[in-house]
Amino acid sequence: MMYLLIIFIQLFFIQSDPINMTGTWVYQAPTAPPAYQEGEIQVSEDNDGNITVEVVFGEYRIPTSGVKVDKNKLSFSFSIEGAYIPLSLEFKGASFKGQADTPDGYVLLTGKKKKE
Repeated sequence: MMYLLIIFIQLFFIQSDPINMTGTWVYQAPTAPPAYQEGEIQVSEDNDGNITVEVVFGEYRIPTSGVKVDKNKLSFSFSIEGAYIPLSLEFKGASFKGQADTPDGYVLLTGKKKKE
């Protein structure tokens, strides 16, 4: 019985280490239009703890807005070709899964941290 109590406490009360989201993440979005199926998401943090995100498609760097971090979740949005695209990502270790809300519907993304 004591063993079950310990497991319960670990699952519900002990905070896990926060995910380090900073760095370059390589993503794949197979159902996106061809020009956007692969790219990078670059996450950085300044000295005041503010998180900034850029999305990179080839040689194009797109700034984002509305960046929010909640535990292992990151959300932000950007505009491209006149469309406003909100994204939400959930990180687990050195990978993430997420989705983009596009004018043509939701696009699923997966990604891994780029080794630098």
